[in-house]
Amino acid sequence: MPVSAQKQAPESVLQEAAWRSTPAWQEFVQKHSSAWQVEWHPATSSPKALWGKGVPIADWRENSIQEARRHAHQLLQDHAALLRTAGSEFRETIGARMHKTWTFTFQQYYQGLEVIGGRADVRVNMVGRVPMFGATAWQVPAGFETTPAITGGTAWLIAWQKMGAVPTGAPQPAEIPEPRLVIWGDIDATSPASV
Repeated sequence: MPVSAQKQAPESVLQEAAWRSTPAWQEFVQKHSSAWQVEWHPATSSPKALWGKGVPIADWRENSIQEARRHAHQLLQDHAALLRTAGSEFRETIGARMHKTWTFTFQQYYQGLEVIGGRADVRVNMVGRVPMFGATAWQVPAGFETTPAITGGTAWLIAWQKMGAVPTGAPQPAEIPEPRLVIWGDIDATSPASV
């Protein structure tokens, strides 16, 4: 079959294959075995979840949410290259016990702006192992401009125009919040998307 007639793999598959050849993944596999499963997020080109026997925590001091939180934060820092989270900040939104595991969810921020759909997850077993972690992390390019080009009011009007509608002025059951500046990408895309 001629090369031009061969079907090319979807872009998300190529992105995952490229990630699996990175030094970060190779080092992780060498240290913790290749028995880890990976769930790839096609829109963000990041490992949404990695799970396996667990990453042992060398200095696990006690079974508490504070200790688990400390290690969850450290894991995100230590594995920023693996998770493709470098350049972003992750703020805890959930920290709770789930059976015999401490579960943490972090929201992605870039230069103080919320990145819609961007998150990281870490599970810490109560015996001091991390059996699952991952990130649906948007790859915000270096130098990404965060200064708005239009006002919130103008953005509001553009949104109404795109919907082909006009505000009615009808009373609402709750106060309508002011527009806020965020970073957005199509989190449901089936191939790599950008912010």
